[in-house]
Amino acid sequence: VKDSEFFKEAKVGDIILFFKKARIAAILRPSEGKIISSAQVVGEIPKEFRESDGQAAYAEESVNVAVFNGTTNADYAKAAAASLTDSFKSTIKITYQDSARNTAMKSTVVVDLGGQNEGLAKSIAASLKGTVGDFPAGEKLPPSMKEFPEILVFLGPAAK
Repeated sequence: VKDSEFFKEAKVGDIILFFKKARIAAILRPSEGKIISSAQVVGEIPKEFRESDGQAAYAEESVNVAVFNGTTNADYAKAAAASLTDSFKSTIKITYQDSARNTAMKSTVVVDLGGQNEGLAKSIAASLKGTVGDFPAGEKLPPSMKEFPEILVFLGPAAK
């Protein structure tokens, strides 16, 4: 396995993500906030990865995500949503985009509303060079909708 093309660039600290429904595996490098390798999963997923030890994240179906722009850059939320959609493919679905009430956020914060998507929230935060945190004071929830988001992203300035 260590000689496979998929693991060629892997380093200690990387996280393996499995997206069962899409049958895609990816290696996330949190320190750089990017996916370094991905591949279609063929055959049976090894048992050691089916029984997560916290180093592998699983997504049975797409998770609804709302993106709030906490900056004055009008195009930032659209660009971030496109980047997330591209990076996380069928794992997430952007169901809502709007401006945050606070358009002077100091950093990006990802909120796992129900506490059921910790691994994915961490991966999203890493990809945006943000952190997983609490719901920002004074902010709003999306309006009631059929596909209410499970993860909220409050965008701060783009990380350098």
